[in-house]
Amino acid sequence: MRNAKRLACFLDGSWRRDCPPLSLTPAEVARVAPLLIGSGAAALGWRRIKDTPALKDCPEAQELCQSGRILALEDARLDGALEFVATRLNEVGIDPLIAKGWAVAHFYSSRYLRAYGDFDLCAPPGRYELAHETLMRLTPPGFSAAEAGDILVDCGPDLGHCTVDLHKNFGAAHMPPIETLHARSTPAKAGSADIRLLAFEDHLRFVVTHLLVHGAWRPSGLCDVAAMVEAIPPDFDWALCLGDDEVVAGWIGATIMVAHRLLGCRLDTVPSALRVDPPAWFERAVLREWEAPYAGRFRSIAASGLAKHPGQFLHWLRVRWSNPVETLIEARLPVNSPRRLANQSAIFARRLAKGSIEYLSSALPMR
Repeated sequence: MRNAKRLACFLDGSWRRDCPPLSLTPAEVARVAPLLIGSGAAALGWRRIKDTPALKDCPEAQELCQSGRILALEDARLDGALEFVATRLNEVGIDPLIAKGWAVAHFYSSRYLRAYGDFDLCAPPGRYELAHETLMRLTPPGFSAAEAGDILVDCGPDLGHCTVDLHKNFGAAHMPPIETLHARSTPAKAGSADIRLLAFEDHLRFVVTHLLVHGAWRPSGLCDVAAMVEAIPPDFDWALCLGDDEVVAGWIGATIMVAHRLLGCRLDTVPSALRVDPPAWFERAVLREWEAPYAGRFRSIAASGLAKHPGQFLHWLRVRWSNPVETLIEARLPVNSPRRLANQSAIFARRLAKGSIEYLSSALPMR
């Protein structure tokens, strides 16, 4: 896992205004640059080496620079797109609640450093259908909500398209009910439009649990945790963030400690009770994911398409094997649980059974 450790070294403190010095060679930069670009962390990578003469002029560094510039332009475009979307929702009486991506970018020294590809929005309680109908009226010709979980919004010729991931709630990430989250949220602005932000305590919890639900494969997700932890205000309510579930509280504490160990996250604001090193396997699992932090490796055709594309079967199987972190969350296990392999097998069996039913229901009519 040498490249993953180099990647962690690259990202150490990358969200701060003043980054620590970087002690890597041009050859190591060449190995890590594709991982940074492929995971959406190119701007963070360039941020770390742009003031180091021995590194900034190598070809791979220039690729990071170019990718970082593209991300900066995209950030400005998406700013306008969010204002457009929120304005349309405001017109029907909805102030959308936004999380992750755009919202967490404010904890970085420059917002463009945190790349994101969509907007995670949640309508107020009881307003999901209205929000969905409003956004669907803004989709380009030919788009169907059945094609994807996200909604593609046409923001006009100047802003182009953006993707909205519209949620009824954040329950899949082990969050409180939307009624509770909305009541604790605070008003904010996206340009001239009204939006709402999760309470800091809820937002940190969500950033952690969302990272873990997806197996902690994206390095920028752990940077989000570190950037937010270092920005915790004096009146932060840790009891509210951790909640009443000791299992979820253990996940949050373990993730913060991994952010400290891998990325140098400062723990000045973290209670001593949370400063407990997680099991060694937890950090290893994160680093193993970072050896290939590419979203594309998780994509596969649906089981219903295997009859037409049998050559995709082995990849389809590989994608359905959960990593140890993902297993921890799906099986709702304590972070120090020793039963990961058995639970990985059980999760794989459930996914295989579900896919088999889907495959048979599509293949039999063809025959």
